[in-house]
Amino acid sequence: QLIFEALSQLCADPKSQAIQEVLNQKIDQLLSDSKHIPELMFARSNLLLGASGISSASISPGQVDPAIELLQEITEKYPDFHPALNNLAWLMVSRPEATSADAQQAYRYAQRAVELLPNSASYRDTLGLILTKQQRWTEAIAQYEISLRSSQNPIPTLEKIAQAYQNIGQADLARQYQKRIEQIQATRPSGNPNQGAGVK
Repeated sequence: QLIFEALSQLCADPKSQAIQEVLNQKIDQLLSDSKHIPELMFARSNLLLGASGISSASISPGQVDPAIELLQEITEKYPDFHPALNNLAWLMVSRPEATSADAQQAYRYAQRAVELLPNSASYRDTLGLILTKQQRWTEAIAQYEISLRSSQNPIPTLEKIAQAYQNIGQADLARQYQKRIEQIQATRPSGNPNQGAGVK
């Protein structure tokens, strides 16, 4: 299992694009004789995302469609494979052409991922993102708060909570979270205030 997780991480690394063809060939070989088919398909979806060069701040229309299609195939065949559920939910609401129907479907995927792995900070963050897109601010805050418990880099999540409180008119609470961010930043080396942040 660890080998397949390592392969998935390798495929998600932008540096792996130099050996993309080799990785695809290896995945094809493994798929023909493996009990770890969902893991291999998930690794390929990460490879597609790496090839598209996405960032959370700039996804172009249609840019992640191939990865979404593969993740949908995984979730149809393996409905309890939570890494695919989470990534599919995140991609569906992060693309610029996302609709309210996409958000509703993404919510179902994210909710199921959280049910399967409730202590995952990443999965809670995805669910919070979807609730934010739906302007369900209080529910989003609750998910972000749970995410904070096991987050290795709390600043992005604290920023989301502060913004959510601002959106519902709770300026005092928003400032409290902003102060927490400033306190964390003050303890970090200068020039790298968001150390550890990255794309999901």
